Amino acid sequence: FVAAGDTASEATYSLFVPLPEDARPLSPVEDQVLAYLLGRKETLGNIVAALPLSKSAVVQALISLDERGLVSCRFVGHLAIFSRHT
Repeated sequence: FVAAGDTASEATYSLFVPLPEDARPLSPVEDQVLAYLLGRKETLGNIVAALPLSKSAVVQALISLDERGLVSCRFVGHLAIFSRHT
C-alpha cells in the first residue's frame, strides 16, 4: 500500500505501485536487436548491416538494453563488441 497525506486523519491508500522503468515491455526495435544478438558477439556496424534499422535506432536500443542489464559491451582496442546476457 502507498500512503499519502501529512497526518493519519488525511491518509489515503492505494494498491497502485508504479513499476520500475525496466519493467516496461521491450520496444519492437529493442526486441529485434536482442533477438539478433542471441548467441553472437557483434559490433554496432554489423548489427546495423544485418537489421533493417537505422544506426540511431540501433544505438538507442543498445543503450536501453544495456541500462536494463540485457546486453553488455566490451572493448577490443577502440572497437565496441556487444553481446546478450543469458
